[in-house]
Amino acid sequence: MLSPRQKGLLMLLGTIGLAVMMFVWMFFLNRGTLVIHAVTVPYTVDLGKTSNICQLNPCRLKLYPHEYQAAFKKEGYFEEQRILSVRLFRTDQVTITLREIPVLKQNLNWKPQKIKNIKII
Repeated sequence: MLSPRQKGLLMLLGTIGLAVMMFVWMFFLNRGTLVIHAVTVPYTVDLGKTSNICQLNPCRLKLYPHEYQAAFKKEGYFEEQRILSVRLFRTDQVTITLREIPVLKQNLNWKPQKIKNIKII
């Protein structure tokens, strides 16, 4: 039979063990992986509260399981938005195609030409 002191010590150790397990779960295990494939790197992934810069292709992000409204951004490219689901202990993949914003370039050699033989009626 356990003495009151041993029971108290056992309860304390059980409580500490439970707290450690909750800490490990919250900060290390409760994650899913999102793998993003893109041709143009680097780019920014905006997930609302957080923003990540992806330097590599593919880009791997460890995230909490959740549905995210993601915006993929790069200067000189159109922003692409997607709704992404990250599942617990799973690897979810997405492929994005950032399209370049067209830019008109000025032709410095162009000169207006006179039109000859125009008759106005």
